[in-house]
Amino acid sequence: EPSQAAIRALRNAAGPEQAPALLAAVLKIQNANDRREAAMTLASVIKRAAKPALAPVLAAYHAAPDKQTRLTLIDVMGQVSAADALRDLRAALKDPDQEIARSAILGLSAWQTPEPLPDLLDVARNDSNPTRRILALRGYTKVIAAPSDRSPAESVALLKQLWPLAKQQPEKRAILALLPLYPTAEALHLANTAAADPEVAREAKAAADNIRAFGVQ
Repeated sequence: EPSQAAIRALRNAAGPEQAPALLAAVLKIQNANDRREAAMTLASVIKRAAKPALAPVLAAYHAAPDKQTRLTLIDVMGQVSAADALRDLRAALKDPDQEIARSAILGLSAWQTPEPLPDLLDVARNDSNPTRRILALRGYTKVIAAPSDRSPAESVALLKQLWPLAKQQPEKRAILALLPLYPTAEALHLANTAAADPEVAREAKAAADNIRAFGVQ
């Protein structure tokens, strides 16, 4: 088996033509840390192509006899965040296996484009498992921050939908930290409303001050 150092060295040097060999290594490596290293290298190598080719990864995912391999390949899909993987990740969200479902949430949370937002919102609203709801909520705030062609008002509307679902301080803080990116009257209104929540009053006031600094009243 290739060593972690050898795999890591490939991460910066390998071109997309090394992807098949790296995928073979990921499928063969037994040691969890080495496998993760190989998976991250595989993802960065696939991403380097002008048009990332995920088909071999998806085929390996469907053929994988064991859960560990599937979890690793879900991770690769998330890192590459290419549209062809969305169907498989959406199916994995509904998987009865807790680990597969959790892994799919993390995969979608790594996305570089806004497509998974409705899926993550659905989990944050409706999942029966509180840990997965929180993970989806955190993922949603991450994906909102990714570049998109939404208007500031549309982004604030998305955060407003999320706010009632944020039950704990870290999630509330994550939403408040994003508000000044979209300095609109609606964002200021949400920050002012949040200031009534003693858990995050300080962060909400800071967000409101930052929004006002843009001349928003």
